[in-house]
Amino acid sequence: CNKPLGDVFDWLRIGPQVTITEIEVLQPLLARNAELSRAAGHKSTHCTLDWEQPVPSTLRADFDIVVGCELLYDSASPTALARVVKHFIVGDTEFRLGVNLGRDGGRGFRTLLALLEPNFILN
Repeated sequence: CNKPLGDVFDWLRIGPQVTITEIEVLQPLLARNAELSRAAGHKSTHCTLDWEQPVPSTLRADFDIVVGCELLYDSASPTALARVVKHFIVGDTEFRLGVNLGRDGGRGFRTLLALLEPNFILN
């Protein structure tokens, strides 16, 4: 995406402070998007988050809302994603996930729901 993330965040009405994450190889793109968002007057930071690694200590688990989009790519993704979601979703944190159910016939999404269901109210 080469448009300022602030435009997306305005649409989502997320609020004044946003942290965006991605794997290491995509950090240059993420840094550019964060820069564009800050230039547009939005507070945004970025950092590396690799689901297969421990969550960096700089990422606190105190977000009001966590938004994910297109996060399920292969059979390993649901387990790793569930671990990360469980780290960040505490108290009244809301988690919103946009998925492409056509990617794997919805199998990854169903697996993720099964992994999260014991701990979360899903709707």
